[in-house]
Amino acid sequence: MAELLFTLYLLSGIAKVFIKFFLGDTYAAIFNTTLIFAALLVLVCGFQGFKNSYFKSKLYFARGSLPSMTLLLFFYLWMMVSLIYTVSPQYSYFKTFVFLTNLVAFWFPLAYKDFAFQRFTRYFVLVATVFIVLYLLVVPRSYGGSLDNLELSVKYLDMGFLSALNILLLILPNVCTALGRWLKLGLGGVNLASLVICGARGPLVFMILVLVLYVFFHPRQLSRFLGRWSLKKALVVAVSPVILMVVLYQMLV
Repeated sequence: MAELLFTLYLLSGIAKVFIKFFLGDTYAAIFNTTLIFAALLVLVCGFQGFKNSYFKSKLYFARGSLPSMTLLLFFYLWMMVSLIYTVSPQYSYFKTFVFLTNLVAFWFPLAYKDFAFQRFTRYFVLVATVFIVLYLLVVPRSYGGSLDNLELSVKYLDMGFLSALNILLLILPNVCTALGRWLKLGLGGVNLASLVICGARGPLVFMILVLVLYVFFHPRQLSRFLGRWSLKKALVVAVSPVILMVVLYQMLV
């Protein structure tokens, strides 16, 4: 459950845009998903921290994480001190408060003892793919910028980033081991189609660069990922959803 909450928190910015698009500004202001999921994460982590400190007389931090967590805390304290002499206090107060979301995102997986990385990556890929497909369905001309809702129309950059990130999580070993090979290839095809449809050139280039460098330094990992599958069969399974989605998308447009 904590991993799912963390996933929804990381993707809450996109969720807010959809709420604003479907329900309007009023509901988007009431249901601020970032604050809601941040509060839930703090409660979950605080409850576990209280339980550990009360019964075991110690707090939990992931091994080797304390220096980086302390450094980020000092950085935030410096931000608060800088509010004393800022020339734009209203804007600075708001940015300082919003920066707390970065602290929650950084600290939670390091301070929550039962955080399971494999479970988190599985939830992240699945939920992010749902958002990507939803975006492509409700914004049939997103890459052309012809949508009246400008805030949603420019989200194609975020969708391209999420698609490339999902593909890397699916391909790199020991990341999404909880997902089967068929599901991995299918999700990879959907996210690759999203990259093509959104025209996200930057994420596509850097994704290819990362994969080429990884295969170059770890050539055996490609055969481990494919298992008994041939490279030809894997490409057919992965590319088929790309061709199908692009063709259907062009028909919708």
